[in-house]
Amino acid sequence: MPSPVATPSHELLLPGVLGRHEFGKTILVVEDDPFVRSAACELLRELGFEILEAQNSAAARHIFFFDHARVDLVVCDAVLPDGCGIELCRHLQRGNNAPRVILTSGYPLDTKALSRNSEAHFLKKPYSGDSLIKTLHKILGTECASGEVLPPRSMADGLQNVTG
Repeated sequence: MPSPVATPSHELLLPGVLGRHEFGKTILVVEDDPFVRSAACELLRELGFEILEAQNSAAARHIFFFDHARVDLVVCDAVLPDGCGIELCRHLQRGNNAPRVILTSGYPLDTKALSRNSEAHFLKKPYSGDSLIKTLHKILGTECASGEVLPPRSMADGLQNVTG
């Protein structure tokens, strides 16, 4: 009998928990490293999310100005070449229908202060696709195919595979 082949958890989660195009949600990904941005966007598209991409703070502000009603979640690098990702996200969260936020960084951040001052969650770079998926579950509180409700917002664990 052949030995079982390990399947990445995002493939296991796609049909049931994060079924393709199940959400109808849009994510704005703000990341200056093209490789990291591309990898994150590819995974999120594979999971059925609509993706808007920005390579810096100025592009993110421009996209958000025109499409703020569509943006449900922002995945943002905390350090951008033209500004602070934390301040950018605080700006984007002002007003009604504020998007939820996942901040990413390879630098240490005070996650306790971050959680007190905003609705942001933190993922330490390098992060894996599995960690990003787990954080999405926590933030979105999405209902599983089995009918059980996934946990609501909480701080995320560090991530491992994508560099930036």
